[in-house]
Amino acid sequence: MPCINICYKVPEERVHDVEETLMDHATFMKSTYADGTKVVKPCHTYFTKAAELSNPMHPEEGTTGNIIFTINEIWNKPEDIQAHIERASKAPHFERFLAANLEFATMSIMGEKMFELN
Repeated sequence: MPCINICYKVPEERVHDVEETLMDHATFMKSTYADGTKVVKPCHTYFTKAAELSNPMHPEEGTTGNIIFTINEIWNKPEDIQAHIERASKAPHFERFLAANLEFATMSIMGEKMFELN
């Protein structure tokens, strides 16, 4: 199944702006893909937020001062992703969303799900 996975590495002083933009995208997704709408919705979507650890093997060493956000979406077909991107590009928050991607995204993959533990 095709996926969208975007990871953002954001310095603490910019977290509020990026988080607000990502939550605007979440609101867009909720309203666009609400039950009863005719558009094809993603199979699964979730966003995450966590402090970046200085050393993931030793969390007691503290954090870097960055926050890591992720957007993770699983779709039925590549065409559904293209339709989603087209809809999102017309949303009021899209310019801020694109700017956050260009400035902070460390990974943007539109690939296939490799593994799922059920």
